[in-house]
Amino acid sequence: MAEGLTLPTVQVAFAAYRQYKDASSLRHDMRNILSSGDPEGGVGTRKHEWSLTHSYFAGMGGFEIVVDNERNSVFPTRSNGIEREGLRLTPEGLRMFAQHHANLIPDIPLQQIQDKSKGSLFAKVLVCSQGEPRKSSSFRPVFTLY
Repeated sequence: MAEGLTLPTVQVAFAAYRQYKDASSLRHDMRNILSSGDPEGGVGTRKHEWSLTHSYFAGMGGFEIVVDNERNSVFPTRSNGIEREGLRLTPEGLRMFAQHHANLIPDIPLQQIQDKSKGSLFAKVLVCSQGEPRKSSSFRPVFTLY
């Protein structure tokens, strides 16, 4: 019974840790890529430094390439045959895109990303503080880690 109460918490904690490690790695790589070519080690012509928040945003699929009709033949068509208007960049895709076309990576201020948060601080604290409801010993939640 104890494992039924603690295992979901451990799984969520492990998923949060993996997301943090992935975001930290992306932040490190993007800072190196975007600052290469600047002899002083800064962020080149960018006004805003790549942050951990930018990396979390990228991990959620927040960066997308939108193309015009002339270059649309580069992207694969959808399974229903309709041409794509753009593609979301995964963190690996963002790294590759930054290495070859760093000037096309948007220079987004941190405040603009933080402004996209839909919940207030009160709502977030309320959700995080709610405990698991007590169930019978036969209750076993199933979680899938990505």
